[in-house]
Amino acid sequence: MTLVDSVEAGRLTISELIDALAKDKNYTASRWYQRYRAFTTLLQQTSTFAEPETDDLVKRLWYERDNGIASIRQGVPSLAEYQQSLPLLRELTER
Repeated sequence: MTLVDSVEAGRLTISELIDALAKDKNYTASRWYQRYRAFTTLLQQTSTFAEPETDDLVKRLWYERDNGIASIRQGVPSLAEYQQSLPLLRELTER
């Protein structure tokens, strides 16, 4: 079974796939990978995103153009659209 097959079968998470690929190809930890790891670890350590105290994390995840995960001009809403959608984005992040 390939790594992609393992992901599609639900036996391997995307995070585990990235780890496996990094180990398999002997990649050095790139700046992107370090930022990705730091941000995803921070997200995993956050127990809830439903409170205003976590709005900075929610904003970084859904609004900032270079958030540690993607920087290729993801479909970022305007600030007004983001603020209007904040309750929904909190709920989606919570899931």
